[in-house]
Amino acid sequence: MEKNEVLAYCPNCKSLHEPGEKSNVDVEIAKFGNVRVGERVYVPFWRFFCNFKVPSLDSDKHKNVKNFIKEGSEGKIFVYIPAADLGPKEALETGAYMTAVNPSYSTTFSFNDTVHLNCVKSSASARPEVQFYFLAAETSQGRDDDVAGGFSVDPAHEKLVFLPYYRSEEELTPAL
Repeated sequence: MEKNEVLAYCPNCKSLHEPGEKSNVDVEIAKFGNVRVGERVYVPFWRFFCNFKVPSLDSDKHKNVKNFIKEGSEGKIFVYIPAADLGPKEALETGAYMTAVNPSYSTTFSFNDTVHLNCVKSSASARPEVQFYFLAAETSQGRDDDVAGGFSVDPAHEKLVFLPYYRSEEELTPAL
């Protein structure tokens, strides 16, 4: 386990564990989808499956969530919380963007010698941030009353996903 990393690789069972937790961490690694300039890097995210209900479908307030509503004002969405040390501004922008886009991707079983950023946030420390990231993806203000009808996280579908990015000196660019 590297410095500040919250996951440990077990060579016996060939899986990741959060120290202090009893079960393996469910992991996905997304394949690179497009070619851009910069260093290829994988960024870890905790992905939480959430149910929500909004009081109304005001298009001024709910710019992204309407795509995830299935019946009435209720919907389901994956919320992405960056698990790497990106800094507050970049973490919020990156997590809100991935939540708003809710990307589809093919997976692979290996990093294929591509650098991956350390996972420095545990699932337990990411879980309280889920509603905040949902609101950040949905509204510029991120008001709690925008989900006053209900918001819940389904713990059975919690997963650590490594998403592909290109890193330059200025920014991280998604490579899905």
